[in-house]
Amino acid sequence: FIRTIVLLEKFKQAFAFSENVWNKDELFFETDLLLGLDSFIKKDYTSAEIYFERLNKISQYNLIFDNFIGNVLIAWNRASQGNKKESFEFMSKIPNPYHHLKKTQNIFLQCYFNSDETQKSLETIPGKLAILKLPSANNKINHAHMQFKGRNLSLSA
Repeated sequence: FIRTIVLLEKFKQAFAFSENVWNKDELFFETDLLLGLDSFIKKDYTSAEIYFERLNKISQYNLIFDNFIGNVLIAWNRASQGNKKESFEFMSKIPNPYHHLKKTQNIFLQCYFNSDETQKSLETIPGKLAILKLPSANNKINHAHMQFKGRNLSLSA
């Protein structure tokens, strides 16, 4: 039911329904995800983290997620509070089967925190030439540019 409400873009109803059915003793992925995101949007980071931590508990029974979604969301929750070290610590908890997604999220965090390591990390991405170096009108490699969370990341070709 929650998924249907979200697909219909009736988010206020989805949040309200989630609040009504949420129970601390029951793990319900969609409810915890929505309530966590709603708390995050409202900058209630403490509540958001409570919901996001529950996503890791749920994933113990569903190996598709296996501590991925919860830890990514907690890392970004911490990043939004300016906790650089803690955000990278939560990202490091992501299991190895997700190493490519983990690497990508780490690069986004580096960019978010305007880290000097961002350029070096981007250079390790396979296929980066096709994605990041765009030819200009005269077929020369142009200066590529990426923006994330209002921070600019310039990539020299």
